[in-house]
Amino acid sequence: MTERVGFGKRFGASMIDGILGSIGGMILGAVFGGLLGGAVAAEAGAASGEAGAAEVAGALGGIFGAFAGAMVGIAFAGVIIAVWEACTGAAIGKMALGIKIKSADGSPASFGKLLLRSLFKYNAQVLGVITVLTGIEAIESVGNIGMFVVAIGCLLVLGGEKQALHDKLAGTAVYPKDATTAADQIQENLEG
Repeated sequence: MTERVGFGKRFGASMIDGILGSIGGMILGAVFGGLLGGAVAAEAGAASGEAGAAEVAGALGGIFGAFAGAMVGIAFAGVIIAVWEACTGAAIGKMALGIKIKSADGSPASFGKLLLRSLFKYNAQVLGVITVLTGIEAIESVGNIGMFVVAIGCLLVLGGEKQALHDKLAGTAVYPKDATTAADQIQENLEG
């Protein structure tokens, strides 16, 4: 059986995903949040009837909206990465480093296993998005606890089995990538 991938490459893949996801999420979130926040605040300022209130309120609302949008954008980017990993077995970072998520025995992982792994690994991002959509802040607290457990669970990769906690729970492991295309990966995961 092929040797599983250890901590170094997995950490590198996570850094690539984190950096690209954060930058993309922040940019999109800031643009949309700034536009929305500025528009809402400008309307509120115009309704006050005071001269210049719409411009000042619009500018302040745009700044606040951009900041809030950037934070929300990062959470949404995490969810996108989780879905991508569940569908293909490898997000951008893993693809760049030539590694892929498979079943623990090295066989192709089913979509169900990959989805379960993503839900365990990205629980904080998923719960963060649910918090934004519902406004129930207790959900985010559960996500923060889950993020701590996942972070500690990642240290299990340093062991002999080279599986993080989310891998053990889902019955997966990370291996060097085979020579298959992304379309093959998606088809393989949907059939498995």
